[in-house]
Amino acid sequence: MPQGPAASLAPIPPAPGPGPIGIRPLFALRDARRRRPFAARAGLCMGVPVVIGWAAGDTAAGLMATIGGFTALYGSALPYLYRAGRLALIAVSLAFAVGMGIWAAAVVWVGVLVVALIAMVATLLCNALAVGPPGAYMVALACAAGTAMHAGHLGPWHTGLLVLAGGGFAWLVHMSGALLWPRGPEKSAVAAAGDAAARFAEAVGTPRQDTARHWAALAMHESWAALVSYQPIRTTPDSTLSRLRQLNRELLIFADAMRAAARDAPMDPAVPDHA
Repeated sequence: MPQGPAASLAPIPPAPGPGPIGIRPLFALRDARRRRPFAARAGLCMGVPVVIGWAAGDTAAGLMATIGGFTALYGSALPYLYRAGRLALIAVSLAFAVGMGIWAAAVVWVGVLVVALIAMVATLLCNALAVGPPGAYMVALACAAGTAMHAGHLGPWHTGLLVLAGGGFAWLVHMSGALLWPRGPEKSAVAAAGDAAARFAEAVGTPRQDTARHWAALAMHESWAALVSYQPIRTTPDSTLSRLRQLNRELLIFADAMRAAARDAPMDPAVPDHA
């Protein structure tokens, strides 16, 4: 028989199998309150270039700049300092993809080859850099748009600069929150992790347990990524980031609920209240 501390640990049952597969999740509605600022920001970044182009008498140029506005679809949950570099890379990639699409549009097979190459490289980089949705799709779409939708009076460089200007505007809008809430994304991530952990603790022993555990684990992962993985600089012990990291460590309710669920043990009634 094994001796020592390991002998006192209860065996952990295997992970549950996948849930039933169906089309019902396709029609499930999520809480849209947290997505409203993102949707409004994306709409602003795509609408303003068109308005400016229309006011300047060149709507086609405004429409091309709108492609750069797709930059607003990325990085909404990233910390601002890390977000700045990520969005700049996305804006430059969109401008380059459109310029390459226009350059290759004269010959059909060259255009197809360039779009395929851009899609391949964008997919590789997005996977390597863990770029979230929509990932490489918008870059490939921008290149494809350049092969067929560019304005006749705009060359590749001119159009690329327009797209880059639209991406620059989206960058400014996307980064504007740093002026008022410099640690807003990190605080939101920790709050979401705490809420998810509390919901899981309350769901232990119910049919909602596995689903709640999945979302709690995902929220905890995202919070630690925001607090550690996406922080390019060191922090002082008394900084806001350090306090958020300490608060995230105190979410032991998640670990307690996981252990109780694994042993099929009842939860302490005070745990959900503590959450």
